[in-house]
Amino acid sequence: MALTYGRWKRNPLRVISLIVTGAILVPLWFALPAVAQQNGDFSCRAAAVRAELGGNVIIEEPVANEPQDPCRDDENILLEVPDELAAVLVADTLTARTRDEDDEGSAFAQVEGAVLLGGLVSADVLTARASATCDNGDARLRSESEIVGLEIQGQAVPVDEGKEQTIVIPEIATVFLNREIREDDTVTRRALEIVFFDGALANIVLAEAIADVERCAAAADDNPDDNDDGGGGGGPPPAACIDGIDNDGDGQIDFPNDPGCDSAQDNDERNNDERSVIKTGGRVCAAAGRSFVARVQGSSIRRVVFSLNGRKLATDTSAPFAVRVPASQPGTLKARVTYSGGRPGQTLSRRFGRCPAGPRFTG
Repeated sequence: MALTYGRWKRNPLRVISLIVTGAILVPLWFALPAVAQQNGDFSCRAAAVRAELGGNVIIEEPVANEPQDPCRDDENILLEVPDELAAVLVADTLTARTRDEDDEGSAFAQVEGAVLLGGLVSADVLTARASATCDNGDARLRSESEIVGLEIQGQAVPVDEGKEQTIVIPEIATVFLNREIREDDTVTRRALEIVFFDGALANIVLAEAIADVERCAAAADDNPDDNDDGGGGGGPPPAACIDGIDNDGDGQIDFPNDPGCDSAQDNDERNNDERSVIKTGGRVCAAAGRSFVARVQGSSIRRVVFSLNGRKLATDTSAPFAVRVPASQPGTLKARVTYSGGRPGQTLSRRFGRCPAGPRFTG
C-alpha cells in the first residue's frame, strides 16, 4: 500500500502504527537464528535378548525403537526376566535404548547378570553400542561391545577387549563374541551370539545394537576457491568433547554444549561429580607374592564387577566397592561400574607392570 498524503491526512494514527510496527518487526526477522539443519537421516534399533528358530524370531525382549526406521528416542528396561524368557535366560537387568540426534542415530543394549540355558554360558555384563552419523556428506558407522565375567560351562573365559572371538562348544554350539556385521550403510553389533548344532537353525543373541545411515546431506563447501593440496589421512581420533557423539548419554553433545566438557580437548564428557575412579592407595606393581586392594569411588554406584586380565575377580554391590588383586604378574585390572537411576555404566581400567629391580650388591 503506497503511503499517500490523502491517507495520512484521513487516518494519521493508523499510518504511524504501520511504520512503527515495520520498524520493529523487520530487524527482528533478520535477527532470527537459522534453524539447524539435520545433516542426515538415520535408523536405529536395540534389543537386549533375541531367540530365533528356523530364521523366525520367537522371543525378543526388551526392544527399543522396534520399527528401526526412522531412528527415535526410546528406552525399555526390564528388572525381571519375563516368563517367555525364563526357560532360556536368568538375568538381573535387561536394557535397550535408542537416541536420535540431529547429527547421529545410536543404539545401546545391555544384559546384566546373565545365565543362559542353566549355566551353559554366563556373564556379569554384556553391552553393545552402535552409532551412525554423517561427516562432510559421507556415512560414518561405529560400534563397540564389552563382556565382563564370561564363563562357558562353568569355566572362566578371558575376552580380548572389543575383539571378535569364536568359541566352539563341542557337539553343542558355536559362541561368537563382540561380533560386528556391516552391510552397506548399516552396522550391527552383538555382544554375544550362540548358534546351536542341533540342525534346527536355532540361535540366541544377547545385547544387539543396530545403526544405519539412510541419507547424508550434501557436504557444504566452505571454501570453494581453495584447492586441496593433499596430505590428509591418519592422525589420532578426535577427543570425546569434539567428536560429534553423545558419549555419556546425557543428551548433550561436545563442548560447549555438554557441561561435562571443560574444553574441546577434554576426552571425557561426564560431569566431574559423575566420574568414578579406581583408587589403590599409591603406586602398584607386580612381584612374586604381591597383592593390593583396589577401590572404586564415585556417586550413585549400584554394582561393580572386577576382573583381572579378562577373568572375573569379584562382584561388589555395596560400598566401599573393593577387591584384593593378586599382583604376582603384570596385568590390567578392570571395573565395570553400573549406576542407579538409569545412568549409563562405564568401565574403568588400571594397568600395572613389574616392580623395578632393587639394587644389587657385589662384594
